[in-house]
Amino acid sequence: MTTVDRRKRAGLTVTVLGATAPYPGPGRAGPGYLVEGFGSRVLLDCGSGVLSRLLTHCGYTDLDAVILSHLHFDHCSDIFVLRYALDAASREGRLDRPLPVWCPSEPADVAALIPYKRATEARRMVPDEPVEVAGLVATFVPVRHPVEAYGVILRPAKAPAVGSLFFYTGDTEWMDELPGKVGRCEVLLVEASLSGMSPEQAAGSGHLTVSQAVRLGDILDARQVVLTHHPPGREEADIAAESRRLLDRPVVYATEGLRIVWP
Repeated sequence: MTTVDRRKRAGLTVTVLGATAPYPGPGRAGPGYLVEGFGSRVLLDCGSGVLSRLLTHCGYTDLDAVILSHLHFDHCSDIFVLRYALDAASREGRLDRPLPVWCPSEPADVAALIPYKRATEARRMVPDEPVEVAGLVATFVPVRHPVEAYGVILRPAKAPAVGSLFFYTGDTEWMDELPGKVGRCEVLLVEASLSGMSPEQAAGSGHLTVSQAVRLGDILDARQVVLTHHPPGREEADIAAESRRLLDRPVVYATEGLRIVWP
């Protein structure tokens, strides 16, 4: 476990714990990202295999919050075993309060499983309403997916609300109104599920094409564009080549262990 406390840094560190969906490939994990800085340590999404990766960076009880972009199991399956780890910590006196889990309220049968004993408590996402999460302010932006789903804007709590330090799309198809809600962005973590597909072919899928993901980064003038949510077996070189044809700036392919630091 690292001895560096990136939570205390006056900057943002995002560590990719998993980036493969809708199911992990061999030795891989589903979507999960550890966000640290400005006094916060937040787990953003919690797919299959994420918890074992998390433990190489921090303990379960070191988290300030979990944010689940939506309640499809490729993004939330490990939250149900995280409950057991935190319950054990609570019984052993290592957890003094339930861990807050920000999540949608639908599907209701899945959302009902989030609160567990004194381990976890569910906090309902309110669209477009900023909420403080330790030293960060999170804003949950409704996006277009088959279930209730949100993109996540993060800003430092003490900074002016101009633009977005970080924006994670979660799972969404293209929305013309999305850039206006996000503003200029420093770090964009964007799903790019569909490769070699036209916008017309992607319509109604609930996902972005690589070209749409890169286009969003361009519109937001993002300093760092990180493509994630890769199907098992996707070749990084193919996506890099497709991205370079569309955007004249570096685009990063999310892989497990990748660390994005800003500034």
